[in-house]
Amino acid sequence: MASAGAAVLWLLLAMPAQAQAAPCTFILGFATLVQLVPQAGGCLDNQAFAANGDAQQHSSGGLLVWRKADNWTAFTDGYRTWVNGPNGIQARLNTERFSWEVPATANSTPVVASASSSSGSTCLNGACFNADGSFLAFLQDISRTSLGKDLLASTAGTTLRFTNVPAESLGDYRPASDLVEIASWLPGSGEFEAAAVLAHELTHARQGRAGKLAKGQQCYVDEVEAFTVSGQVWKELWGSQLPGDTTTVRAELNILARVSLRPQDLYQAYAKECGPPS
Repeated sequence: MASAGAAVLWLLLAMPAQAQAAPCTFILGFATLVQLVPQAGGCLDNQAFAANGDAQQHSSGGLLVWRKADNWTAFTDGYRTWVNGPNGIQARLNTERFSWEVPATANSTPVVASASSSSGSTCLNGACFNADGSFLAFLQDISRTSLGKDLLASTAGTTLRFTNVPAESLGDYRPASDLVEIASWLPGSGEFEAAAVLAHELTHARQGRAGKLAKGQQCYVDEVEAFTVSGQVWKELWGSQLPGDTTTVRAELNILARVSLRPQDLYQAYAKECGPPS
């Protein structure tokens, strides 16, 4: 059910384009880091400080962070992290920590409070999913939004996995097995991208548990809800300034954050999946 990226090109053609982000630059430690980690790409905004004192800056590849707690600078693409620490640049998974790093807390970046991951199970604030630890950061992102806690609580137990979905898709939900599949390449595009797409597919999981996911008009209504949730999650994660349209995925999510879809807007793009509207 419901490929989150199936309507990307149609949406881009049918709706207004996003204005380009204001000029920005890397400074100090972030300027050094992007020279050492080319995966970071170009800047999307300027360095800013979070309430906990950490410095953050979004780039076309992900997020740069200076953590006040232990004075290290790092870049994450949402799945992996490159840390400029005492041994120079070292890479690890987001779910791992080097022995010299200060343990993450509820006030650090990224947030890891009330979370755990073990073989085959990942839990956040009491909601456990059949997934490995690579999904933890994306679930944490979703939980930080106004829709997130209820969405996670209502879909706990769903199986999450990365896979090679069709080229035109970003994700898929299979109601028969309560399985959400996300494109394996998506975390490399950015942590927030993966979180927004995961929120879309978890919305379908919630709909499936409520006995929806029918054909006809209800199918289009379900898709509008899922796109609306992913757009809201994307918007809240970025805050006051959305990123530039540097990738097709970001361009679509920027559109979803700015418009209100109607079922009829999807009649053409989802005709094969949903059938004739009733």
